[in-house]
Amino acid sequence: MDSLILLYVGLGIIVCGTAYGISKIVSSSMEAMGRQPEIADKVSSSMFLPMVLIESAALFGLLVCFLVAFVK
Repeated sequence: MDSLILLYVGLGIIVCGTAYGISKIVSSSMEAMGRQPEIADKVSSSMFLPMVLIESAALFGLLVCFLVAFVK
């Protein structure tokens, strides 16, 4: 039972961290595009790599949480 509680806490932390990281990337890129509209294509294409890295780290964290909780 304790492992399920820790699983839910870990999943919540992972989801909140992922949402915060992606929202910071998107808000910064929108701010940059608002300041300099001529570089909007370059900024929008360069924000995808950090978003993919954050998502892959989140998926790795989810995998680790499930492995710790269910593999004994």
